[in-house]
Amino acid sequence: MDSVRSPTHDATTYTLEQVQFVSRHGARTTITNIPDVHDFPHMELADWSGFEVKTSLPHILKLDNGKELLQSAYDKTMESRGLQGGMKVGELTRIGRKQALQLGNMLKKRYQEKNSFLSDVFKSNDIRIRSSNIERTILTALFIVEGLFGKENIQGEPLEIEVKERDNETMYPNWWACEALKEWKSTINYLNFTPDIASFTKECNALIGCESDPIHMVALVDIIKCRKSHGFRLPKELQGYEEKIGEKAAETFKTILEGENRSVGLKRSIGCLLNELCENMEKVVKGCSEFKLKLFSGHDTTLLALLLVLNQWFGGSVPSFASHIIFEVYKNQSNGKHYINIIYNGEELNFEQQERYLPLAEFLERIKLYRKTSLNAED
Repeated sequence: MDSVRSPTHDATTYTLEQVQFVSRHGARTTITNIPDVHDFPHMELADWSGFEVKTSLPHILKLDNGKELLQSAYDKTMESRGLQGGMKVGELTRIGRKQALQLGNMLKKRYQEKNSFLSDVFKSNDIRIRSSNIERTILTALFIVEGLFGKENIQGEPLEIEVKERDNETMYPNWWACEALKEWKSTINYLNFTPDIASFTKECNALIGCESDPIHMVALVDIIKCRKSHGFRLPKELQGYEEKIGEKAAETFKTILEGENRSVGLKRSIGCLLNELCENMEKVVKGCSEFKLKLFSGHDTTLLALLLVLNQWFGGSVPSFASHIIFEVYKNQSNGKHYINIIYNGEELNFEQQERYLPLAEFLERIKLYRKTSLNAED
């Protein structure tokens, strides 16, 4: 792979060789794991008419074995769960499309306009796309590519998006296929997660009149984020409570992802994706990287689990729509060694390294206990 010098640092020393971009999908309609609860009871429902979105970019979904995959069972299930205005539960909206296009524009500025790391024309040899097999993440990935290159610069064959079937999915904690995760999740009571969360959940539900049919923190923060992202009002009773609701939802997620043993829990939750990211970095060192940029389109749990592995707990909040982590691998031309720069939502992460970047070998050593080669491999 050809590489270019980064203009933002000492161009005589560091050369950018690979970028991996992991994002949460853009804004969507509400989705909760509580049957028939997708909005605040006792107030006007959100009307989702006019928020629909489609893509005109031709694309195909491909498994590891080259087989094409059609619509997922998950999306088929969602079609039966309609919302007011005609959209379905968990569907990417035009606000989410705008966010994804903006992510693409950000990548364009960083890797095309500030330098020439990427061509201004889409080249399949340089770009790889990986997504969970869910419509909102697939569309997010496509809009990121559109924002990066522009439709006029994406020609030729349909874009290939790497996906996996549900039982092999590694883009999020796989509660269906990983037996250990499945067993752990079966013990979780979202309403009585901890005494503190249980008390606060009860208080919030009393404020919105849901004592008899309470909404847990994870569902509550989802409804809040979705309504706010699309300009819908919130119950006045929850004014002043939003930040704490977000913190308690993040605390719930954190405990679920880490499990009873932090390193084992995170290994089960995100270890396979982490291993893929690391193997791609190791190929750079060996001189056999297969791409310049790889896009990974995932979910809030994808990013949160990776942030926990990196020991980056940003104020105890759930990653917002279109949040993202960038892994950049550089080569130091003076000593021939490779280094990593990690950026979360525009902020470079600090690992108290002595040099400008963290040595890649040191990074890989730090996180090796979280890597996992397959969903049901021994911990």
